[in-house]
Amino acid sequence: MTDAERARLQAFAVARGAASAALAFVVFAASAAVVWKLVDPGFAARGQLFILLPLAAWWAWLFRKAPGDVLAARRDLAEDGMAAVEGEARVRTRAGVGVIAFGSSRLLVNGRAFSIDAALADEIVEGARVRVRHGARSGALASVERVGPPPAAAPVDAPAPLEPLSEREVAILRLMAEGLSDKEIARDLALSPGTVRTYNTAIYAKLDAKRRTEAVARARALGLLDGGSAPT
Repeated sequence: MTDAERARLQAFAVARGAASAALAFVVFAASAAVVWKLVDPGFAARGQLFILLPLAAWWAWLFRKAPGDVLAARRDLAEDGMAAVEGEARVRTRAGVGVIAFGSSRLLVNGRAFSIDAALADEIVEGARVRVRHGARSGALASVERVGPPPAAAPVDAPAPLEPLSEREVAILRLMAEGLSDKEIARDLALSPGTVRTYNTAIYAKLDAKRRTEAVARARALGLLDGGSAPT
């Protein structure tokens, strides 16, 4: 286990520990409110109970695995317990909805799912072959190593884009075709990773593609990767 992998597992343990502490507090508060209501029938906070109890139940379900995750991560750290999985990388991002919902990204590799932050998501090339090292017991992601380029997409007969691509979008497509990650593209073009993701969304929509390998294949069929311009 490298120092960087150890640090990532420690951060995982701390985060899950915080979730466990918050879970314990919410359950304690809900239990105390219920006991207070039973002991004192004149307890006036009935309306608050209708809010607190569902919230406690939701929080308990959301972080039900947190205490076990903490113990598992600590054992991984104590025993240098590591495992690895290798396969094609897929990143799935889910936007948060409402005030208490948070957006999240997950790395899917060979049937396994790992929670990742936005910074790590920007370093992963969709479709590339990666090796993920993770805690043997906790399953917490410790490191991601690219071990192969994205598979070459089969040639396609692509129709003209739904809208013309800008010069910047074509430049990003060409860097995609070279196997660069969003973070590497951002560095080469002096952009932020978030701006690159915004361009990616526009590129996929214009080329009617769902992922970068499909977008690259259609761009190649249109001649965009050979210095051509998008037909209109």
